[in-house]
Amino acid sequence: MKNKSLQPLLSAVLLLAVAIIPAFFAANSTVQLMTKITIMVLFAVSLNLQLGYADLPALGQVMYFGFGAYGLTLLTVRAGFGLLPSFFLVLLASLVMALFVGFICLRSGTLFGFVFLNNGIALLIYSFINKWMWIGADGGLLGTPRPSFAQTTVAFHVFAVLVVGFCIFLLYLVKESPFTSMLLGCRENDERLLFLGVNTRNVKLVAHVVSALFTVVAGMLFAMRNRGAYPTYLINLLSTEMMIACILGGKNYFLGPLLGAVIVTSITTGVSNYTIYYQLVLGIIIFAVVYFLPGGLMPGIISLRKRLASMGQKTQLEKGS
Repeated sequence: MKNKSLQPLLSAVLLLAVAIIPAFFAANSTVQLMTKITIMVLFAVSLNLQLGYADLPALGQVMYFGFGAYGLTLLTVRAGFGLLPSFFLVLLASLVMALFVGFICLRSGTLFGFVFLNNGIALLIYSFINKWMWIGADGGLLGTPRPSFAQTTVAFHVFAVLVVGFCIFLLYLVKESPFTSMLLGCRENDERLLFLGVNTRNVKLVAHVVSALFTVVAGMLFAMRNRGAYPTYLINLLSTEMMIACILGGKNYFLGPLLGAVIVTSITTGVSNYTIYYQLVLGIIIFAVVYFLPGGLMPGIISLRKRLASMGQKTQLEKGS
């Protein structure tokens, strides 16, 4: 049982380790794409803590991604703080922000209320950032530093993979904790938990805050990758893409968003370099998965693996007889 419970974690570590090796042989543009995919994996897995386990479609999750990018850039470029102190200060500030935003959104008491409030706050922040000249307005804010040991493209990619791997490990510990059982209870039968005396709103608030903190880390990594913070980090399309990634990969599986993020980011960033019809490619994949694999790619892969294993056992039995 313990070995089975560790399989998702070991698979994630293996995938992240494999992500490092090609970087030493690929072109800089390819390594940059790989780094973006790695960061978006963290975004998707953190978002899925709300979407997959609490059934909270946080369309405005991108506000935390942008907050991490702009917070780190402002503290290092404008305030003159070091990179490490800025990292923890941004996390502390994002904790307060997530508590405030989550409290307001969950206060509505309905799923639609949460979605619209969350999305509305994100749009408000985007409009504000896009017009404020002190932080660059629509031109963004340049100069986000990288760690001294991760200045080159390959070195930063390795750094990003290690940070994302550690964050996914922490998210896996959250997933394996009793807290996730309460989240699933909120998703399946909210009223029963209320009858048992559980404050489901507080449970969802904690999930929102934890999800936001890891999304902030992804935003800070993305700002380091691009050496700047830009208003495009706050466009809700990014949240939508990561939500598609969760559903595409399988939102009820821990590694589902990881697989989905790799596919979606590869198409929106990689395939878009070769054709303007990349959205058509993504649309066809989404249609095929939703129609033939309603649970996502991950349960389909698991089902296929079981079928192949059973076929192998039957073949061995036939040979033995």
